Order: sequence, then structure tokens, then C-alpha cells
Amino acid sequence: MMPPPPKIVYKELTEDNLTYDKQRGRHRFRNPLTGKTTWWTGLTHADANEKARKANRAIRLQKAQVSRDPYTVARVIDGYLERIAPYKPWSPSYRKNIGFKLARIHRELGKQSFVSLDVVQIADWIDPIANNADTFNKWREVFSEICGYAVSRKIATANEGAKVLKRSTSVMLPENRKSRLPLTLDAFWWIYDRSPLFLQVATSLSFITLQARLECVNLKYSDIRNGDIYVIRQKSATQSDYAFIRIEISEQLKDIVQLSRSDSMASQHIVHRRSQRVQARKLQKLPFGAIHDNYLSKAFGKMVKQAVAEGVITVPDGRTPPSFHEIRGLGSREYKKQGFPEQYIQYLLTHTDPKTSKIYTEGGQTALSDRDFKPVKAELTISR
Repeated sequence: MMPPPPKIVYKELTEDNLTYDKQRGRHRFRNPLTGKTTWWTGLTHADANEKARKANRAIRLQKAQVSRDPYTVARVIDGYLERIAPYKPWSPSYRKNIGFKLARIHRELGKQSFVSLDVVQIADWIDPIANNADTFNKWREVFSEICGYAVSRKIATANEGAKVLKRSTSVMLPENRKSRLPLTLDAFWWIYDRSPLFLQVATSLSFITLQARLECVNLKYSDIRNGDIYVIRQKSATQSDYAFIRIEISEQLKDIVQLSRSDSMASQHIVHRRSQRVQARKLQKLPFGAIHDNYLSKAFGKMVKQAVAEGVITVPDGRTPPSFHEIRGLGSREYKKQGFPEQYIQYLLTHTDPKTSKIYTEGGQTALSDRDFKPVKAELTISR
């Protein structure tokens, strides 16, 4: 296949940012501020030069305005972080994720005048870093937040972030389908045998109770009362009664709690470790021995990488290795294999409808009584 002929720039095209595509017989003008390209067809070179001259004049005026504009993207983000972000009802993990996104925008677009930031530039900036619709839409929401803040402060006249079209998250589109590889029972035990104590406790706890990483790291010894362990599923605490459960402690759960105490470490958390980085723990404001849920994911991910390297886990093309979250899926499948009914598993997974959540959101955990926690069991038997 022959390569396309090179584009030719005629000498008559004296205006900046203007070129001529002889092959297609049209002129191209590129706005250096936004990076947007406009194609002009049916114009003579003289008309194209005149049109480009006017466009360049407008660009020069805009540049002059930008140079006088004290509000850069970085300054707007700093204002948002100071005035708006602290009062958002975000979870710690979501706040950290938003902080990461804002830091990247600050780093890559910070020096630009905010008024020059438009819908086309925002969409073009997000596009190469978003591999699916969900990621694209999350970045879009961040831009919409800071642009909305700029409008409220009369820094900008329109929310350019909100103008970016959302992408469809339909799973009918291949790029939106989950490609995470399920965790197998053999791989689980391989990882478990080579894991440090805190990870053994966390993985086996998640396997039997079907709780996610945040619930595992939040569980304390004080949550064990009268033979039950009380759990609040943070992700659905404002939406579901079954975000509040008390799990009857089976013999295997007793063994896990006993295993967690075997290091004689005076931590209030069931999943705990002795951190060598005291300063880092202080910065994260974590209690002694407590583990951040992101750290738990990274520790599990490190073990998964070892399993992949040694051929225990094979990752086909287009799939990604299993994460800590896949332990819940493995546990659910094992419950089904052992004949437990669907509703039994559903209650452990904390999937249902709201009511008690109102008590929790209005009064916090201390407002809840024992009767607000739904009694469930976790009687899965895990063995080699």
C-alpha cells in the first residue's frame, strides 16, 4: 500500500497556522491555543489568507487577555481544594483518588490561563488516558467540578467540563466489559501460603465473610460481641439495610481471629501489621497497626505478580490479573458449590434495599443498636 502524498504548503500562504492540502484541495487552519484544526474548502489562497489573518488577529487578542489573566488552571484548582473539597462528603479512598486526578491536571495544565480551557481541549486531553467509558466519565466529572467552581467565582462564564459529552458505559461496547481474571482456589492457597500474617488474615477473612477490602481493614476486635462480628459495609451504608450485618462467628472465623492475635501486637484492628514507616502512618492518621485499604490491595497485587511470574496464574491477552476484590467472587462461587442458597450469599454480600441507612447517616455508628444489624451466617468451609 502506497503512503499518502505529503502535504504541500504553498508560498502564497503567508499567514501563520495556515496550510494547504493539495491532495484534497482544501486549506487547514490550526488554533495554537486550543489545538483545534479547522478545514476550509472552496476558498482561493487569497481568501484563505484573509480568513486566517482575521483568525490570527483574534488569537493575538486572546493571548494578550490570557497574559493579563491572573487565573491559571493551577490557581483555580488550589482555590477548589481550599474552599470546596474539604466540605465534600467523600470517603477517604475517593478523596485520595480525586486528589490524584487534580494533581495531574495541576501538573500538566496548571500554567495555562483558565479562560482558555475549552470543551475541545478537555475532551482531547482526557481521551488518551481513558481506556474505557467509566474512566473517561470520571475524569470529565473532575473537570466539571473545577469548572463549576470557576463559574461560581466568576472566573469563567461557562462550565466547559460539563459540556464534554459523557460516554456510554454499556457493556455492549467491548471496551466497557470487565476483563479482570477470576481468582482460582489453587491460586488463592498459593498466595496465602506465601503471604505475611496480615495478608493471610485479610484474605481468609474476605473469603469466608465475603467482605471487601475496606471492611476487612476496618474490623476491630471490639466489633466482636456476644458471639457475632458486627460489620458495616461502607460502600452501601447510605443505601442498604444489609450494609449493616452481624455475622455469627463460626469455628473457622474463630481460627482467623486467633491467627490475627498470634503476633501479640497490641492493635485494635483484626487486620494489622507493624509498620516500619511511623511518619507515613502519622501522615495518613491511621491508628497503631491499622492498614490502609489501598496498601492491602498493593500487597495482594504484589503476591499476584509473583504467582503470574511462576506460572501459577496465567493471564490471557486482553485480561488483567485478579485483584483483592476477586476473593469475594471466589468465596461466592465456593458457597454455591457447597449448596448454600442464593439469598444466604446475597445477605453476606450486603446487597438489598435501604432503611437502617437513614439512622446511620443521621446519627453515625453510635446511633445503631444491635437490632439494626441483620443477623447472618458465614459457614463456608475452606480446605485444601
